[in-house]
Amino acid sequence: MSPEAAGETLDPHTGFLVRESQCTGCRMCVLACSAIKEDRFSFSNGHSFVEIDEATEAAAFTVRFTEACDGCTYCLQFCGYDAIAKPEGWTLAPHLQEIRGAQQVRRRAAAQARRDG
Repeated sequence: MSPEAAGETLDPHTGFLVRESQCTGCRMCVLACSAIKEDRFSFSNGHSFVEIDEATEAAAFTVRFTEACDGCTYCLQFCGYDAIAKPEGWTLAPHLQEIRGAQQVRRRAAAQARRDG
């Protein structure tokens, strides 16, 4: 059975399996992402690389990943409802590896600047 037939979709950017019917809108995925990636705790869209939008005809909430998402999987780890998952055989795509590398360079530079005062 294909993911679409089971009410699941594959996110085109990350390749993550998204089950919007299981999303409660709690935004724990957003909070985890903002804490890890932006060094801030925020439930608001715009402060993380995963966003939750309310009410469509198909689901109560929609789950989207921004182009800045590097596929780190923290959102999956903090989702208590299994609304986001790695499909069987998932691997980190090359474009996600490039994003991740660029983000690590920026974080190191920011940390060094804070140490240098």
